[in-house]
Amino acid sequence: MKHFLLILALVGCYGCGWSQPPVDSSILGSKIQTATPAASAEKERLEANRQLWEQKGANSYTLILELDSTSPIPPPSAVRVEVENDSILSVSPLSKSEESHAVTLYDSFSTVDRMFAFIADMLDDREEKGKLTVVYNAALGYPEKIEYFSIASDGSVSLTVRSLSAR
Repeated sequence: MKHFLLILALVGCYGCGWSQPPVDSSILGSKIQTATPAASAEKERLEANRQLWEQKGANSYTLILELDSTSPIPPPSAVRVEVENDSILSVSPLSKSEESHAVTLYDSFSTVDRMFAFIADMLDDREEKGKLTVVYNAALGYPEKIEYFSIASDGSVSLTVRSLSAR
């Protein structure tokens, strides 16, 4: 009976955490980040495609972008973005009937560099920010499709690069 009570007490103490190693109090309150294999692979894909884009040297181009969003202000269905030496010259809706003030919803994606920055930011805190899926162009490396679902706001964004014409 004594052995049974001793085993019961030890199992109870183990369940309470007495057997766990002590925690270094210097790390309490700090965020410990560990990269999951999937996150590391996604970051490697991002960097490989960013390098491919930079190697191709396309810093002047025209993009046709489509954005689908759960934003309360619907974005224009598609915009034309003119980029010269990595600077935005213009962003305009393809349809003349759509309001041009809503093109600001494309700001995070209006250049290839901004798309890469958006992807990198989402990958940094993937667990907190949401689910991200990216398809890259095999020849030039730019993101052809970015799909993002926010866990916190239950919102989503889907960006498609309909075309990219380098000048």
